[in-house]
Amino acid sequence: HRKAHLVAWGGGATSDFAGFVAATILRGLSWSVIPTTLLSMVDASIGGKVAINSKSGKNLIGQFHPPDNVWVHTSFIRGLPKAELLSGKGEIAKYALLNADIHQLVLASRDVYPYIMKCAQYKLALPERDLTEGGERKILNLRHTNGHAFERIYGLPHGVAVVWGMAVLFKAFQEGHLVDELEAVLEALGWEDPNPPWYNKSF
Repeated sequence: HRKAHLVAWGGGATSDFAGFVAATILRGLSWSVIPTTLLSMVDASIGGKVAINSKSGKNLIGQFHPPDNVWVHTSFIRGLPKAELLSGKGEIAKYALLNADIHQLVLASRDVYPYIMKCAQYKLALPERDLTEGGERKILNLRHTNGHAFERIYGLPHGVAVVWGMAVLFKAFQEGHLVDELEAVLEALGWEDPNPPWYNKSF
């Protein structure tokens, strides 16, 4: 019924799908998210872009339907496998290049917990001003175009693919200072994925 409230408990794929269901059933149910991955805490559960993938590409079938609540409990991070942690750190690196405060926080602290709320608040503010991505919200897609391609071709976690998407963009446009900034941020985050996914493979 229309007063039902859907709760999504899980990572970004779960909240994307659950939000799509909430947006579609009875023309829209209210919903909330309990994110259980680092990437979901800082990015995927926030902002109301809810979608599913198709054969033609990622997130092409969906709507804009923000959750009523996002309940973050950082203890979920303790049990995450390495690949999930890397994926979340990849999105944090993106935010560190978009926002000076997050950038300084990442470089100043080895503890991942302080940046979670900072990234989440930064992400939340943009959709509040530009829900349907007609203007400034587009910056959140920094290198997601080729990142999504790497994600599909090489089977990478999303945040890892975004990092290599940024690296390729900065190299292609000869933005050496941004390459240096990205490397500094990744080092501060304890990045443990030095070789690109095409290392010893075709590009």
